[in-house]
Amino acid sequence: MRTLILVRHSLSQIDLNSPPHQWGLTAAGRARCVPLARRLAEHRPQVVVTSREPKAAQTGELVAGQLGIPCLAADGLHEHCRLGGGFLDSGEFRARIEALFARPDRLVFGLETAQQALDRYRAALQAVMADRPEAVVAVVSHGTVMALFYGAITGQAPFAFWLRLGIPGFYTVSWPSLVVNSQTLEIATLA
Repeated sequence: MRTLILVRHSLSQIDLNSPPHQWGLTAAGRARCVPLARRLAEHRPQVVVTSREPKAAQTGELVAGQLGIPCLAADGLHEHCRLGGGFLDSGEFRARIEALFARPDRLVFGLETAQQALDRYRAALQAVMADRPEAVVAVVSHGTVMALFYGAITGQAPFAFWLRLGIPGFYTVSWPSLVVNSQTLEIATLA
């Protein structure tokens, strides 16, 4: 049995002149990668694979550097595609995310449905695990797709999980059985 560690990226720098998929980490976000790496070290990851979005790639690079393991990027691990939506205040953003989770087969926010995002993310995880021989693989990605995957494999409400998931945060999954190890569920912000 192998282990997949799903990691949510650290705090990102909001830039109203750029779309969220181009945002990098804040100084505090970079600092949070140190305790994140210490917590992940307990699970002994052998490689870090990241989304190509800067906030995830930077998180992964910092964690991998702390752990002395390789870091690489992979396709399909990006966040739910929200291009063209403009910047939303926190209340409107939360309402749109809730609607996305509530109606997974309807296009309610962004350019893909929740089901499309989940299918893409699941296929990307399967490709990562098929391409990597390591027993423990850490994947740094994004809150919405992580919550969709968590909901799909546990049967629990993804919106409630999304609300609780820290920035950064992580959970471990046995692979390929897709059993979440509740004893390793880390949803509190690691600061």
